[in-house]
Amino acid sequence: GMQLEVVEDPAIIENEVLFEGEIPSEAPVPEKVVADVAPEPINTIGFSADEVRVRESESAVQIDIERTGSIQLPLTIEYTISGITAAQDIDFFAPESDVISFAAGQDTVRLLIPLVQDFAAEGDEHFMLRLGGTAGIPGVAGRHSTVVTIRDDEPQIP
Repeated sequence: GMQLEVVEDPAIIENEVLFEGEIPSEAPVPEKVVADVAPEPINTIGFSADEVRVRESESAVQIDIERTGSIQLPLTIEYTISGITAAQDIDFFAPESDVISFAAGQDTVRLLIPLVQDFAAEGDEHFMLRLGGTAGIPGVAGRHSTVVTIRDDEPQIP
């Protein structure tokens, strides 16, 4: 019994070492590939962050949409808001316009979404914004959705 255990242990250790050794050698490879492909500028339009946090006591949440590449032309893009746990007109108000408009040369548009002030202790709530209408813009990449977290300010924890 003892001899078998002694024989098994080195094999297990070798496997772990080999596995650990593979990970660093894999990591640099994608960076090289990206560097070779990147020279021509890609037009991107998208939210500046995957998630935006806002306190419920603030009057509105500010969401930045950014574009890169050829920004000299004006651009209009539609967006939608969908509630996850937050509900429209209960936790937030949808802006009147459902389009984001970039002027010629403008690279960032700030969208303001008003928040409903209430005094219920309801925990954090979430809703999502999603860009639409990117299909007609050539070479567009970027974050097409972002999640807004409304942090409840009611004093649940002293």
